[in-house]
Amino acid sequence: MTLLILFFLSLFAAFYLLLCGAARLPTIGTTLASLRIAQPKVRSGSLIHIMVLKLSMRISKLIHLEQERKDDLAAKLRLIGNGLTPETHIAKIIVNFSLWLLTAAILFLISPVLSLAVIGYAIYMLFQDISSFDRAVKAAREKIEADLPRLAATIAQELQSNRDVIAMLTSFLPSTTPEFREELQITLADMRSGSPEKALIRMDRRVGSLMLGEIVRGLQMVLQGDNGVMYFQMLEHDFKNTEIQNLNLIAAKRPGKIQGYSFLMFGCLMLTVIGVLILYAYSLVQGLGI
Repeated sequence: MTLLILFFLSLFAAFYLLLCGAARLPTIGTTLASLRIAQPKVRSGSLIHIMVLKLSMRISKLIHLEQERKDDLAAKLRLIGNGLTPETHIAKIIVNFSLWLLTAAILFLISPVLSLAVIGYAIYMLFQDISSFDRAVKAAREKIEADLPRLAATIAQELQSNRDVIAMLTSFLPSTTPEFREELQITLADMRSGSPEKALIRMDRRVGSLMLGEIVRGLQMVLQGDNGVMYFQMLEHDFKNTEIQNLNLIAAKRPGKIQGYSFLMFGCLMLTVIGVLILYAYSLVQGLGI
């Protein structure tokens, strides 16, 4: 059985190398360099990862997305620091799932039960790939929203003596998170080269945050000549209340976890006390000669 598995693996590797040569795919070194540029946050030394990326780039040419869907997915990929194109990202999920199915097909010749287990794992990994991407986008968006109360307070203070929106956002750049700093840099460059209002709208669409949308509406009012001081003061107050509510929700979840550990510790303590009492009673019985 082991020899059969090795034979199929060797056959698969041979066919893969032949197809790579026929298709004139880039070398492993070239792929590694492009992978480090495209995904700097991901460890890219795995040979399987390189194979998946090569196949994904080829299959991505066959994937066609609507422009709105493509722009939305591209914004999310940029938000989490992933340099892949939307088509390549989707193709990568398809290739990962297909490789697991191919493995299941090979194992079916050896053990149908094991093949079914691999198919189940493939479906699980498919949902994991999709959900992990959504979790990464949500985490990046939450990091941006954590900076918005300070941004609202900064704008409310600056508006009392300054009406330059670009200068306000530029002064806020050094103190923000890397995720929000990148979005602000793109927006500031867009504001300087075109319409500031449209640049703010594009940033709102890229991030997709309700809190950021309220700040964008306030900045648009300032660009149109409104005072905006009271608006951002109220916005700062609302954001702080939202932040306090989120912290309370996080704190409310902690006692449930702590209660389980406390109950376990209490049980261990009771077992220790009961054990000591049993040993003490046993020693008394032995002393009385019963």
